[in-house]
Amino acid sequence: MAGQYQNQNNFTCDVCLVELVPTRDHRIHCLTCENYDACWDCHMSGRVAKMHQSWHEQETILPLPIAYPDPATFKLAASRITYSSPPDPHWGYMVTQEKTASELFARLAVAIYTYIDSAFEPRQTTWLEPEKCSIVLDLLGYTPGENAFRSFQLASQHNGNGIAWSDGEVAFVYRQYGWEHTLVNRSSLLPMGEQQQPFFQPVSDETPLLSRNGFIAMMLGDALCDPDDFCARLNRLLASIPPLVDPATQQYFSRRDVPRNAWPAAADQDALWKGDSVQQARIRRSEEQAAAERTIFIPNGVGYYQDTAGRGQAIPDGKPPGYWYYQQEFS
Repeated sequence: MAGQYQNQNNFTCDVCLVELVPTRDHRIHCLTCENYDACWDCHMSGRVAKMHQSWHEQETILPLPIAYPDPATFKLAASRITYSSPPDPHWGYMVTQEKTASELFARLAVAIYTYIDSAFEPRQTTWLEPEKCSIVLDLLGYTPGENAFRSFQLASQHNGNGIAWSDGEVAFVYRQYGWEHTLVNRSSLLPMGEQQQPFFQPVSDETPLLSRNGFIAMMLGDALCDPDDFCARLNRLLASIPPLVDPATQQYFSRRDVPRNAWPAAADQDALWKGDSVQQARIRRSEEQAAAERTIFIPNGVGYYQDTAGRGQAIPDGKPPGYWYYQQEFS
């Protein structure tokens, strides 16, 4: 049946017993059984419980739409910023002096978010998958090397763990910045085109999905790090896509450029420091992974492996061949 929206109550999957949150999870409700619900993963895998049968009539209950966010929640720091000229008559100041997204900036970001979510697969999930976030940065004019999402995807093609490695890197960045997101099993997502790679369990079984709040925070961070550059990139994006609908008024946004005087006069040092700290955290994480999480395959019939220096080492007692191991297991 056609999807309906959740009510405010939480439910439990009758198969795996996971809690189903109305604002986050799809719920499959059986119209034949009494009080039977399943999560999306159990439904797609064909797992059932109780007296339920897969041929029963069912309906998909969609997650509740996320309420329009309060721009005050996107605050980066307590210090204030300044502008070099009076506010633009139409756009005003796009960032408040307290470093939060203005109401108009937040509405414009939500409109971009909604367009990307509806125009690219998987459509209308109400979240932005890493692939969609990569498209946003493409539209902003970032090169593949500057586009972190694109860089992760390309690097994953040469990583033994495939797209799962990329998902793990994106999730790490989201956590470091504090951008609101959720995690879902990638196998539950629709196919995303020819570049989608196989999913590998060893790295992660969850794909990070950016929320509206998280997307506004991401855009705000870019604007604060380099107002000149972001102003030009945003206007480039707006010129390359269809007119956007203001979520507050349901009218089209103006097609005129957002002028430079709508943005802060200079880069914000706190935002720059945050970006540098996240980059340093990624470097440290990569070094730790290389040193402590190098996986080793011991083929059947082989009684030794090569350590990081290429020296032959005997398999420790109790470690049979034919398995993947982490380097620390041999320490």
